[in-house]
Amino acid sequence: MKRTAFLAIAMGTLAFSAAVAQAGVPTTGFLAKPTEQLGIPGMLASGEITPEGDLYTGWAEYELSFGRRLRPWDQPTRTLPNPGVPRFSSALSDGPVRYLQSIFAIAVGGLPVAYETVTAINTSNRPREARVAMAVAYTRGRSVRGIHGMTTGAYRYERPVGGTPGFYEQPGQAYSPSFPYTTSGRDLDRSGLLLARGPAAPSSPLGATASTRAGPTAPHDARLFTAHLKAGATVSFTWQIPLSPPPAGAGAANTLDRVPLSDARADLAQAWAAEEAGMTEIDVPEQKVNATYRASVAQILASRYLTPSGWVQGVNKLQYQAFWIRDGALETEALDLAGLHTQAAQNLQFMDTLQQSDGLFIDRANQYDGLGEALWALERHAELTRDPAYAQAQLARIGAAVQWLSLVSATDPLGLLPAGNPGDDELAYGHITGDDVWAAAGLRSAISDAKLANRSDLAAEWEAVDSRFEGSLNLA
Repeated sequence: MKRTAFLAIAMGTLAFSAAVAQAGVPTTGFLAKPTEQLGIPGMLASGEITPEGDLYTGWAEYELSFGRRLRPWDQPTRTLPNPGVPRFSSALSDGPVRYLQSIFAIAVGGLPVAYETVTAINTSNRPREARVAMAVAYTRGRSVRGIHGMTTGAYRYERPVGGTPGFYEQPGQAYSPSFPYTTSGRDLDRSGLLLARGPAAPSSPLGATASTRAGPTAPHDARLFTAHLKAGATVSFTWQIPLSPPPAGAGAANTLDRVPLSDARADLAQAWAAEEAGMTEIDVPEQKVNATYRASVAQILASRYLTPSGWVQGVNKLQYQAFWIRDGALETEALDLAGLHTQAAQNLQFMDTLQQSDGLFIDRANQYDGLGEALWALERHAELTRDPAYAQAQLARIGAAVQWLSLVSATDPLGLLPAGNPGDDELAYGHITGDDVWAAAGLRSAISDAKLANRSDLAAEWEAVDSRFEGSLNLA
């Protein structure tokens, strides 16, 4: 497997930093404040499991507590019982009562919904009481202001942020101190939207509400669930939390009622089996390597969402829910190397929206690395799928990009790409070496694509452009 594919796999590993494990064997990641994403392929809305173990969405934060003293569920260690299926588990104990948390997300009638379940197990030889509470607030902990000017909690993605498809976007609702919260049976509503459907079990109000503790970090609804457990007995409580809250009322409630937890788990397994159909399998003696591979591919797939402009390969569902040519190229090649050619081709179709009329591939102003990366990605897909017809179909847009490069480098004093100011780690204005090296790689990829398409005339024409450009790059 090429080094570039490992880079894409590594990006996936970051999102699953504390989750990759063999079944039932927890492992702690290297991040001090690990987060996990709850994403559904094709859907923009998502959730985040925070470092404290809360479920955070664009609309609210759901704070779990447990035990006799209702301790917060501050558990940074999470596991994936099945590394290829994003259903996260964690565990804590309060004396002899063991509490197990499970959380995942699926589409229910077109609505993205998270299922959060807490199972209490009495491990002692005499009766015990299990106590579980869920509080809902706009956000938790100290507030910070993000790069888009939105105020949110630390280690949370900003919301709401909207824009052009493919650029950073997070659905949600801006905070208002006048939010009306109402409880109707098992449902918690806010401003006419269904925020959560609670467990089918008796509950009691707990703690302060919005009327007594105003502010985005105050719990606006907190409900306590208790159960008396015989020796060795268990009890489970499940919350259904829409990641994109629908209008409150009977319609939304009926939709959730049709998919109880057992059916939701089956739907989750089926959905991911379909998503990963045909995926290359690996089997090495170190099981954590096998698990990391599967979890990383799942992270890449979960980060994709469908827009009117096509499929967007987001970097992740959190702070980087957007398409960059550089990240998209690497993740797309990783999908191709994993045998998921359909999804890879969909990613590359979206790249059409990032090619200007003059032929330049670019996704952010002054970031010229995308030109070479786009050419490289198109050729890699054609090569890995062994598809001359696909290579032939790309010649027009590849040719336009090569022509742009030939024209601008011919007028540049150094014979290179235009000087730029990416506004990133380079912290400099000028000819960015990485951009030019990627352009050279892209030219070589264009030549390879032409040869695969049996267009030796174009290959020769583009070899001349590459020879001149790489000669300038060597002299610079």
